[in-house]
Amino acid sequence: MTKEQYKLIEEYMLQYVDKAAHDELHTYRVLNNALKIAKSYKNINYDVLITSCLLHDISRKDEFENKKLCHAIEGGKKAYQFLINRNYDVNFSNHVKECITTHRFRSNNQPKSIEA
Repeated sequence: MTKEQYKLIEEYMLQYVDKAAHDELHTYRVLNNALKIAKSYKNINYDVLITSCLLHDISRKDEFENKKLCHAIEGGKKAYQFLINRNYDVNFSNHVKECITTHRFRSNNQPKSIEA
C-alpha cells in the first residue's frame, strides 16, 4: 500500500467518524492491535488488513439512525463501493468487504480469512 492509498482510505474513514460511537482513535487502536496480532501469523495480506481496519466502522452512524441496519454489513457494502469506484481490484474489494462484514460476527456470519 502506498502512502497515497493509505491517505485516501484514511480520509474516507474520517468522513464517517461519529464522536457519539467510535471516534477515529478507536479505529487507530483497532488497526494497531490488528498489526500486532498479525505479526504472529504468516501470509497476511496487510493491504486488506489495514484497509479493513480503517473502514470497519464507517456505517456506525447509519446503524444508530436505523436500528434495523447492521453497521458491519452496511459498512462492508459501503467500503466495497468506495474501493470499486477507485479502481481497486474486485477480489481485493470483496476481501475487504468480507472482513468488515464479519468483524462483528455472530454464529451465522463467521470470518473466513485470517485478515477477518
